[in-house]
Amino acid sequence: MTRCALPGEVSGVLLADVRLVNAPESASAARRIVKAVTCVWGAAAVADRAELLVCELVANATRHARDRLGTNLRLVVSRDAERLRIEVHDADPALPRIRHGGLLEETGRGLLLAETLADRLGWQVLARGKAVYVELIAWPPTAEAR
Repeated sequence: MTRCALPGEVSGVLLADVRLVNAPESASAARRIVKAVTCVWGAAAVADRAELLVCELVANATRHARDRLGTNLRLVVSRDAERLRIEVHDADPALPRIRHGGLLEETGRGLLLAETLADRLGWQVLARGKAVYVELIAWPPTAEAR
């Protein structure tokens, strides 16, 4: 897994760009959007992981990135070659950190889970806040393309 803090733009093909309310209920909306994108773009093989991962990213943003100005979250889904990239943007500049929660703790494992399930986990510093993203290999190259 790769973690970085480099500024960047969406590369590849933009599949979805949606504003979400900074509230826990937005996780289900994000999950529905990602499910629709994976179905339409033929990435059903990673749909379940993508849905779980977007829920974790949105849950982390709503829990840890409270924005006093009331701005929304931004969900960006894109495709770059074989990779499906899911980003959740928030206005909090504090970078995430992966915690290794104790066995009896009820929270604190979201990014650890994301790091385990995603092919890549990372974050980017933005002009206002940050984007936390996961990437999944959704369209592996075929044997003919190699």
